[in-house]
Amino acid sequence: MGPLTGVRVIDLGQYIAGPYATSLLAEMGADVIKVESPPDGDPFRGWAEKGKASPLFLPFNHGKRSIVLDLKTAEQRAGFFELIKTADVLLENFRPGVTGRLGIGYETVRELNPRLIYCSITGFGTDGPYADLPSYDAVAQGYSGLSSLLMDPENQRVMGPAMADIITGQTAAFCVASALAGRARTGKGELVEVNMLAALARFITGQVAKLVVGGDEEGPYSRSKYSQAYAFRASDGEALLIHLSSPEKFWRGLCESVGREDLLTHPVFGKHGNRVKHYDALKKELEPVFATRTRAKWLEILEEHGVPCAPVNRVGQMIEDPQVKHLGIVAIEDDPILGRIPRFRPPVKWSGVRPDPMSRPPQLGEHTDEILAELRRR
Repeated sequence: MGPLTGVRVIDLGQYIAGPYATSLLAEMGADVIKVESPPDGDPFRGWAEKGKASPLFLPFNHGKRSIVLDLKTAEQRAGFFELIKTADVLLENFRPGVTGRLGIGYETVRELNPRLIYCSITGFGTDGPYADLPSYDAVAQGYSGLSSLLMDPENQRVMGPAMADIITGQTAAFCVASALAGRARTGKGELVEVNMLAALARFITGQVAKLVVGGDEEGPYSRSKYSQAYAFRASDGEALLIHLSSPEKFWRGLCESVGREDLLTHPVFGKHGNRVKHYDALKKELEPVFATRTRAKWLEILEEHGVPCAPVNRVGQMIEDPQVKHLGIVAIEDDPILGRIPRFRPPVKWSGVRPDPMSRPPQLGEHTDEILAELRRR
């Protein structure tokens, strides 16, 4: 159950951005029907060892139902159109022009269902000099400027998770929910267009503002200086993070934690502005101190002094973290069909109640007969 209970979403998404958006709508209670092409469906299904769930398909497709329809054939496209008549939302992330060639573009389907919210996700939008270029996560990160804020200038290498896809998917889900709210007022559906370049540019608006207003072009290490965020390695080889920001009480707490109260009146490090300017020097000053105790001990001391801090958890450590377990964020279980899988709980409470973890992702075409039977009963 959730606020989107009763909303039907037709998911034509593939890979990450589109499927992630619809998985978020499923988490809010929507009935998401994933329409997949024969014989293999979403390409991410194939990224799995034999007999196991695909770790790339699984987290972006939980809570959905799957139907197999060949939209290149007139007969099965007719079935798709019957499905569209029952839908509130359609979401796709094909390259521009694909839905038109398939005969399922917005102008076509809105004739069947004027209340439909039709969401199209593209790399660069549907017009302009880049509209026809292929776009994947790294491509969007590069054009948007995001990758320049993530990569070490001395070791140019794409890093981290698929942030462009995830950010775009979140943006699309938000826009769809907003369009549904708008439809409740107007009674009319609409075309919603989201592109990866614009979503990422919006994501780094703080860096854009600093450049336009102050002329400062940020790099991957700029923010850590301004926010006074530090990473240190403890004696056991584990790393921890400290985020001091600007309140003086956090700086005082750090100095007391490490037994360096002399730094409070230090001619260089005593003032916040100087600590920003001399970030690297302060980090070098403190590194030997943090190397004297284990991470667990340092976190205990820092927490006693009210210093914002955290372990640099690896994914496995995050799953076993006491607070993560308390919140029930990830439930690991042995599924009779997919084997050992994680099940994710929506990160929200409704009226003080946490939703149950989402159901496993569907097998290819698992609900074809069920959905077609629903259509015949209408």
